[in-house]
Amino acid sequence: MSDSNEVSAEQFREWMAPTVEALTALARAVEAIGPRRSNLPTAESEAMRELAAEDEYRARSGGWEHAMTDTQTFGRMTLWAAADCVRAFAATFGGAERPPLYGHLVLARTALEASVVASWLNEPGVGHDERVKRGLCEVLYNAREVTTPGR
Repeated sequence: MSDSNEVSAEQFREWMAPTVEALTALARAVEAIGPRRSNLPTAESEAMRELAAEDEYRARSGGWEHAMTDTQTFGRMTLWAAADCVRAFAATFGGAERPPLYGHLVLARTALEASVVASWLNEPGVGHDERVKRGLCEVLYNAREVTTPGR
């Protein structure tokens, strides 16, 4: 006996279509400005002012040569990762025989976590010192992930 709330895979895909289209458009928009582009920020931008201050941080950092460049790269790459996960999430609802049961949830969680970090790293107006502190937090967090036994 079939549950009256059951829908076919095709009905579910049709229901998900607007969400899939929106997520795919979001991913494409981010990818259009993603790390594959080598363009520098505009001369008047906050990001360019940060890069102009990089020599000051190099002198104070005790060995971190490119504090601003690296932090901006972390933010850009994390945003790219979030967009990639969003695109993969949307693709799971494509033409597969049956929609995913759990796999898409891993992608959703990863996209959300990366989005939060990207937002934090890329937050406008936080000031140069705060931006570098956030970049350093990412360096330290990632170093701990690499060196923690049992992971």
